[in-house]
Amino acid sequence: MKLSEWRKSAQGRKFIAGPRLAVLNEALAGVGAGVDPEAFVDWTDDPENRITVLAAAEAGMATVNVRAGVGPEGARASARLLRWGRVQASELNAEVQGGHRLVTCQLESMVLKGGDADADAVAEWITHVY
Repeated sequence: MKLSEWRKSAQGRKFIAGPRLAVLNEALAGVGAGVDPEAFVDWTDDPENRITVLAAAEAGMATVNVRAGVGPEGARASARLLRWGRVQASELNAEVQGGHRLVTCQLESMVLKGGDADADAVAEWITHVY
């Protein structure tokens, strides 16, 4: 999914706005991913204050951690670019039971998982990485 499509979703509009969007765009541009790459957003353990964006760049996979700022310093983002040949991904696993789906995969040190509606987004991102 393009990052601009995700930002139009309810979750995207809630977190990415104003200064958070500005630092995310600067971080993506800084590692060569552009401002509207194919991306996957992980909500982490504290989605009100921090998200991780995995984005596809021509040279590799960008990982951007965005934190909501407190006080005068504002939002902050840190980014890194890992060459495609160095990206480590496990197999994509899917389980189906009683009409429910669960998809999991480990990408670098992150375990990506999605149930039901989120399963499609996880599977789409992992197949893009493959």
